[in-house]
Amino acid sequence: MARPTHPSEIRGMFGPKGDSEEWLDATGRFPNGVPRFESRDECLEFMEEYNTYHGGSNPDMPQLMHIFTMLTSWEQIEKILIPNIEKARTEPGSRNKVPKDYLEGDLPENSKNVF
Repeated sequence: MARPTHPSEIRGMFGPKGDSEEWLDATGRFPNGVPRFESRDECLEFMEEYNTYHGGSNPDMPQLMHIFTMLTSWEQIEKILIPNIEKARTEPGSRNKVPKDYLEGDLPENSKNVF
């Protein structure tokens, strides 16, 4: 496998910028943008091609070339994952909010309200 020409990136997990445009382009052909393969060889071919031009999957360990970033220490979890989870929790969600008064009042017995 050739050495990557780009710096490593965080893939498939919370990161400061989310997944790179290159990764999103490369995985756009898969359902939900999640890589799926019929065989091990197909997976290896995809990743060898991607990693040749786009770098590894761990910013601190550029030799790692996984489909998704694998954090290798508690220090990385504290430095990369936890702060980005906390940041994501402050951002507005894409789903409609359930009103806080959804259980108030009389609901019909056959209500489709599942909350």
